[in-house]
Amino acid sequence: MPSSIGSTKMFHTFQGLAPPRETLSTEQSIIVDTPKPTTNGVTKRITTPHACAECKRRKIRCDGRQPCGQCVGCRSPKPCYYDKHRQRVIPSRKTLDALSQSLDECRTVLRRLYPDQDVQQLLPLSRNELVALIDRSPRSVLSNTSPSTSNTSPTSQEYRSPLNSGSDEDRSLANLEQIPNQDIEWDEERRNRDPIPTEADDVNALSLSVDRQSSYLGATSIKAALLVMLKVAPRLRSLFLAPSNNKQISASSNYPTPRPGSSTKDLQAISWSSNGQTLIDAYFNRVQIFVPILDEPTFRADFLSGRRQDAPWLGLLNMVFAMGSIVASKSDDHNHINYYNQAKDHLGIDSFGSGHLETLQALSLMGGFYLHYINRPNTANAICGAALRMACAMGLHRESMHENTVESNLIAEQRRKTW
Repeated sequence: MPSSIGSTKMFHTFQGLAPPRETLSTEQSIIVDTPKPTTNGVTKRITTPHACAECKRRKIRCDGRQPCGQCVGCRSPKPCYYDKHRQRVIPSRKTLDALSQSLDECRTVLRRLYPDQDVQQLLPLSRNELVALIDRSPRSVLSNTSPSTSNTSPTSQEYRSPLNSGSDEDRSLANLEQIPNQDIEWDEERRNRDPIPTEADDVNALSLSVDRQSSYLGATSIKAALLVMLKVAPRLRSLFLAPSNNKQISASSNYPTPRPGSSTKDLQAISWSSNGQTLIDAYFNRVQIFVPILDEPTFRADFLSGRRQDAPWLGLLNMVFAMGSIVASKSDDHNHINYYNQAKDHLGIDSFGSGHLETLQALSLMGGFYLHYINRPNTANAICGAALRMACAMGLHRESMHENTVESNLIAEQRRKTW
């Protein structure tokens, strides 16, 4: 082969024109020229727990700076920012059950208030419209069919609760137990002094509004049956209205009056004395701790005044003297028996017909402590049973409805402690 042919070149080199390299700014040059950290000659990848919003959108790696290198390099018009990490809250099973129960209770209340309405229909209504809708319900109209004259009478004030509300719970037997507006204290011996109509019957609590000092017998009395009758036939209220002023009630009764007991004798107040003050101090220092049924400031104020001469107070005072004498004297001192005998004179069998809180407290001290001290357990058991019946008749086992005053709160607290 000719040498000219063998020396012919088979390859060609093409030289292209590269675009001029743009001059980077100082900040960009620093970022680009910053060497990556190395460990023993191995380049370490920069990782960050959070990426910026733009890198998340583009699904690229972010170096975690502010601004990051990706946003600076691509010259993104959007600012480089990082979203705050929000921890996902997963509610527990207990929380879900509580929310479900609360929702069911709210739905139950709505169904009771608006049985014929849908929740979506009630949403645009105002508060006044919702209240007016309740007033126009069939149950409210039924409860308002009673005569207007009886609505203003004291009788209707007493019967209005629990039967006029009309809810399902009000039909239960427990709601027929009428709790008085004020604390109960009665006196059956007043029949010997005050004129009481013959239709008043304390045994069955049939007195209603005629005799407001009847005892508390609850749903077992005929009063509960009468309340049901008044609910069915509201016109019967007119039969129980108080008699007019021109009608005189005869003081005589068809039943014979028992002979007055010894409690009707003249009672004398016990004035203050140093000996009595010592016994009271001993009682409140050593006995009140075990049986805190007395209000110390009130009791001391009544003793210092020396004006009270009613049988319940005298019986309670002598029982306090008896208990104070036991704890303040030696075992061979029997003065407590004298105070006990004086207390018995004021706490005779007629006292069981007078439902006073002080009588109940005196019987509690007598049957619960003193009679056991003098070894009379059978008598103590009988008196404790009678005191328990008296407490139930006074309604001490139910929370009393009283006005929010200092005196009313004090009386209510004494009733709770006594019970």
